[in-house]
Amino acid sequence: NAGESSVANLDKVRHANGSISTAELRLNMQKTMQTHAAVFREAETLQE
Repeated sequence: NAGESSVANLDKVRHANGSISTAELRLNMQKTMQTHAAVFREAETLQE
């Protein structure tokens, strides 16, 4: 069943015990997006 597989994948991620906290990961991703893929995009920064 495709639904059961999807739920199992979400549970695996949700209950993972990685070395980086969710808040730290989100902050890093946010900074990267703001620096390299902001609302006003330029080819040079997107290539980085």
